[in-house]
Amino acid sequence: MKKLYTLTVSAGLALILSGCGASNSAAPSQADVKASDAYDLDVTKVCDAKSTSAQAVLGLAKKFNPIAVKNGVEFMRFGMPASVYIAETQKAIDTNATEVVLLDKDGKATKNTMSINDAANRACKFAITALKDSHASSTEWKLAVPGDGYQY
Repeated sequence: MKKLYTLTVSAGLALILSGCGASNSAAPSQADVKASDAYDLDVTKVCDAKSTSAQAVLGLAKKFNPIAVKNGVEFMRFGMPASVYIAETQKAIDTNATEVVLLDKDGKATKNTMSINDAANRACKFAITALKDSHASSTEWKLAVPGDGYQY
């Protein structure tokens, strides 16, 4: 019995000293970004791809759009969600293309195109505005409820 106790204690001590049960939080992750970070951003300034680079604007979209998707408020324009705008814009930047081809709701390329700056701008605006609108709706929805005393 004494050997079993010694073996258990030494195994537990070895696990603790080796860090087997510890979490490593040295690298920042996507979990560090919160939806509240987007509430105070000025979308027109932050998402202007002409004054900054399209890659920087696309980085903001990549940062905030997963939160919008997780909350179920991802924007969609012409059947193309913001995550597809982000992916297609990144693909155009990687291939040094000058324009982004828009996709239809089935994921097929359409004849419509837009510049990389405009696509990055749209993706960024969609990602941030989705979070801002979601936050605003949680506080302002009572203003439009029938029976609140207003005459319609």
